[in-house]
Amino acid sequence: MRETVYPTFADAVAGGVVAGGWVPDLLPEGATDIRETHDLDTEEVWLRFTFAREALPGLVRQCTEVDALHVSYPRATRRLSWWPDDLQRAAATPATPYRFYRCPSPDRYPGQTYKVAAFLALTDDDRAAWYWRRP
Repeated sequence: MRETVYPTFADAVAGGVVAGGWVPDLLPEGATDIRETHDLDTEEVWLRFTFAREALPGLVRQCTEVDALHVSYPRATRRLSWWPDDLQRAAATPATPYRFYRCPSPDRYPGQTYKVAAFLALTDDDRAAWYWRRP
């Protein structure tokens, strides 16, 4: 498992991680500072990115807002420096400063629908977003 940083969404597309399903195509085209880690064995994904406030409606358009009790929180993030501590502990103590969304998972294989839970966490006062996918 390794961490990759993409300065822009265009860089992530060029790097093949959007087509490969590791970075979802729901990210705004203007997303920046994209930090991505995934586990090939479990197909889990941890992602952080920043975005412009005006991109928020497009970002959540494909997602459904859910309350904290309906979130499948990410498993251990292996101490990623950019992953919030409160999201790390959220399975035991729900993280309160976030609005949570359940989002569609990208298809991992052409023609096959991929049914794995994917979530997005946003705060009211930040332009950062956290996305994760877990089986």
